[in-house]
Amino acid sequence: LSSSSAASDVYKRQVYPVLRRLEREKAVESEWEDSAEASAAGRPRRRIYGLTESGQRLAERARQRLAATQRVLADDALGHVGG
Repeated sequence: LSSSSAASDVYKRQVYPVLRRLEREKAVESEWEDSAEASAAGRPRRRIYGLTESGQRLAERARQRLAATQRVLADDALGHVGG
């Protein structure tokens, strides 16, 4: 498998199902790009995704949880180094 083929497979099996789920949950919205734009670029149309207000709040909560987890891990690691 080429690396581009492997990357495409990852999107099909992992990324797109997550995007569809987030769209059902109203965290993201999507639309197809303009046909003329894709044609001018010599490629198929792409689906364009963006966060909704709800998705932005969800992303912010995830960033806060990640930051808190990183602090706990850093504190734990520093405690073991110095202790």
